Amino acid sequence: MDAILLAALDAVSRERGSRFRDTFDCAKALLAAYGQENIAERIAVEAGSQASPLVAADLLSVLFWFSTDNGASIRRASEAWLEECADAWKVEVALHLETYPFLDAEKMQDTLGRVAGRFPLLGGRCEELRTLRAQDEWRGA
Repeated sequence: MDAILLAALDAVSRERGSRFRDTFDCAKALLAAYGQENIAERIAVEAGSQASPLVAADLLSVLFWFSTDNGASIRRASEAWLEECADAWKVEVALHLETYPFLDAEKMQDTLGRVAGRFPLLGGRCEELRTLRAQDEWRGA
């Protein structure tokens, strides 16, 4: 794994549950080194077997803030991972980003139903996201 990516994942791992400080600097360095095009896929390929999906999701969520497209490329990649429903690590990362997957709520509901069927251990997180989104829509959020 590339040293810059390793440093970023290590910073996220240390700072989870508190304020991200080193993580922000590492995220900026990672974007400078990797560029934002296909960064989610590159992180998945390089870190997928070694990094916690929750740590990777936190790193990608931080990268939303520093990318010039406000995370659109990361969002597209994560939604593709959910639609493909092939790699449990990628699916778990996508389920733990700070945004709901898919702009269309119905598409999200349908896709997460398939994900829960394919990966039963992730079914609880799928249901949590479905419930939270339905509550947000009911409140008009």
